[in-house]
Amino acid sequence: MEFRVYFKHMDSSLALYAYAEKKLGERIAKYVKDPIEALVTFSRGADAQRHSVSCQLLAGPQFSLTVEHSDRETLYASVDILAVKLDRRLRQQKEKLRSHRARRGVELFRVPPAPQEPAPEGDTIDAAEIIRFEPARKRLLEQRLQ
Repeated sequence: MEFRVYFKHMDSSLALYAYAEKKLGERIAKYVKDPIEALVTFSRGADAQRHSVSCQLLAGPQFSLTVEHSDRETLYASVDILAVKLDRRLRQQKEKLRSHRARRGVELFRVPPAPQEPAPEGDTIDAAEIIRFEPARKRLLEQRLQ
């Protein structure tokens, strides 16, 4: 998991970075097993009393999630509240995916896989043959696309 932290209109803090990575990383790892990118942004408002924390999770085009929290509390308390919100949203997302998979169990236009015959022992493909025929394959593909 790639974890990035940005600080807007305030000084960066290594302690706050470590705290956010620990708290939010636990919640993310609980639900997401694939490689994911987490972007956490800490910012201070114009009145210098309001703090906001946002977390954006990116895992390809299928999965993008943004959670924000803004309050007058300390940034550490805001990270805790954001972790709870993130946990709730990730749980909802996972349940949504499960329900879609359950409905997808019956496919109307399912094509049965073709039976595969075992390859004869003497039939092997040499990489040199593939390299030799690759330019011809590309030309045929370009002709079809035109």
